[in-house]
Amino acid sequence: MDFAEIYRNTLGASPLMPNGIRVKYLRLCGLDLGIGTAVASGATFKGSRVITGTGCFLNHGVYVDRGQLTLGDNVYVGPRVVFASRNHELGDSNQRAGVNVDEPITVGSGVWIGAGVIILGNVNIARGCVIAAGAVVTKDTQPNGVYAGVPATKIRALD
Repeated sequence: MDFAEIYRNTLGASPLMPNGIRVKYLRLCGLDLGIGTAVASGATFKGSRVITGTGCFLNHGVYVDRGQLTLGDNVYVGPRVVFASRNHELGDSNQRAGVNVDEPITVGSGVWIGAGVIILGNVNIARGCVIAAGAVVTKDTQPNGVYAGVPATKIRALD
């Protein structure tokens, strides 16, 4: 853990900090947050490789691991969503969790991610999708679909 991470996740996550100031502060800490993006208190950013489009919203308790996270425009992220971009190489039988590997996550424009969703690394969520609360997204999605379950599967097409 470095000092930048400590600053991002203590002062930047504080409920005492107004949102407009929080976003400016997080930009100073290295996050590339688009115009009109809001970040609620309690968000944790393990790394600084975060890029958002315009008009995004990250709710309370969002957790972003060290791999690059890219959000398109108007992406809404519910409370306690986990972007689990850190993985491990498979080790031998003495320790299966080997060397850390940071994998990117990309979320297309217009996506709505419900509460408590987990999104794994190397996943692309296509534009216009809805990811239902509690889903675990383990693979890429198709545009304009509703995805739910563990693992997340398409349950409905949207116009």
